Amino acid sequence: MIVNAILNTRYKEATDKGIVFVLKVNNLSNVKICEKDIVLILSNLLNNAIEVCERAKEKVIKLKFMLEEEQIIISVKIAWRQCQWWKMAGFKRQKPKNRRSMAWESGM
Repeated sequence: MIVNAILNTRYKEATDKGIVFVLKVNNLSNVKICEKDIVLILSNLLNNAIEVCERAKEKVIKLKFMLEEEQIIISVKIAWRQCQWWKMAGFKRQKPKNRRSMAWESGM
């Protein structure tokens, strides 16, 4: 129930700020992670995504939270190309190890 509250409050916060919030979730009743840990992960990911989208031209957050083949997938995607937040924060882009990942290294 706490996870629902987090998702609902972040959804409302995002929509109040003009951010489109796309959510893809399936049945998570068999998730074997402590609810406290899930809340911490979701809160941090969504707080960061909302903060970045406030400065971006394209204000879209896509959250995927699914249980597939006994693996939990938590994915947050934003339109990061439209916002130079990573330069402002002192990060530099590293060459990804594969096409599906992106790595960032702190320059601080």
